[in-house]
Amino acid sequence: MDLFRTPVTIPPSSEKIEHQSRVLLLGSCFAENVGEKLCEYKFPVCNNPFGVLYNPVSINQSLKILLNKKSFSEDDLFFYSGLWHSFYHHSRFSDPRPATCLSLINREIMKASAFLEKTRFLFISWGTARVYRFLETGMTVSNCHKIPDKAFERVLLTPEEIVASTGEMIDRLHEKFPSLQIIFTVSPIRHMKDGASGNTESKAVLFVAVHELIRRFPSLSYFPSWELVMDELRDYRFYEADMIHLNKQAVDYIWKRFSDTFFSAETRDLMKNLERIMNACRHRSFHPGSEQHRKFINESLKLLNELIKLHPYIDLSEEKKLLSGKI
Repeated sequence: MDLFRTPVTIPPSSEKIEHQSRVLLLGSCFAENVGEKLCEYKFPVCNNPFGVLYNPVSINQSLKILLNKKSFSEDDLFFYSGLWHSFYHHSRFSDPRPATCLSLINREIMKASAFLEKTRFLFISWGTARVYRFLETGMTVSNCHKIPDKAFERVLLTPEEIVASTGEMIDRLHEKFPSLQIIFTVSPIRHMKDGASGNTESKAVLFVAVHELIRRFPSLSYFPSWELVMDELRDYRFYEADMIHLNKQAVDYIWKRFSDTFFSAETRDLMKNLERIMNACRHRSFHPGSEQHRKFINESLKLLNELIKLHPYIDLSEEKKLLSGKI
C-alpha cells in the first residue's frame, strides 16, 4: 500500500485565475487564508472587506451593500461597551469614536464596490448555517460584538432558505457582471461552539445548499476544502494547538491543491519566480559585503527586472526597493 490517505480528485477548472484576474473573497477565516496566499503571490485581491463572515445570509447582505454602494451613517451604528459597532462588520472596524468607525467602514465599502465592478472571480467560504438574529430588529447579524446571547435568537438556516437568498444574489450578480466566476467552498474549520453533533448538522445544511445551487447554476464552481481536510489530512498534526484551526502545513497543502485547480502551468511557473524574489527579499546574509552576496542580489534583481518587463501589471516596486538596498 503506497497511500495512507483517501485521495480527493479535483478536476482542473476551465476558468483560470491569472495575475490580471481580480479576486474578491468573502466569508470565513479560511477565505482569509486563501486571500493572504493570493496577495503573497501578487494577485489583485480584495480580501474580506467586512471582516470575517461566517453564514450565507451575512455574506449575501454584504454583497448587497457593495452592489448598492451603501454609505453608512451614524444611524447604522450602535454603542456598546465603550465602542461604536456595526452589525454588518467585524470588530476590527469598531472604535470609541463614531466618525472613525464610519470612516473605516465607508472607505472599505467604496474600495470594495469599485473592485467588484472589475472582479473576475468571487470566492465565497461558508463556515456555518447558524445565524444570530437581533431580537430588537429581527436582523441577521454578522458579528454579535460580545452582546449577551439573550439579545439574540440563534437559528439554524434551512437549505431552502440559503438557496433562495443566495440564488437571488447570484442572479443579481450575473445580471450586472455576466462574466463573473463564482467559487464556493465549505470551510474545513469546525464550529465547536455548536458541539460536535451541532457542527456536523450545520455543515450538512451548507453542503445540501451549495450542491443545489450548483445544480441550478452550472457556471458555479465548488472547491472541496472540507473534503481535503477530512480525507487527505485526517490527522491532528495538521491542526493548531486548539485542535480546531488548521496549521500552516495544512493551509499550504490546500493552497497547492487550489493552485493546481485554478492556475495554469504558466501562472504556476510565474509564481515560482515570484517566490524566488520573495525569498531573496527575506534572505539575511551572514556576510552582506561579500562578493557572493552581491552576486546573489544582482541575479535576483536581474530576474525581478525581467518579470517587471514581461508582467508590468504586477507591482514589484517594494521588492525592487528592498533588493536594491541590500547591495
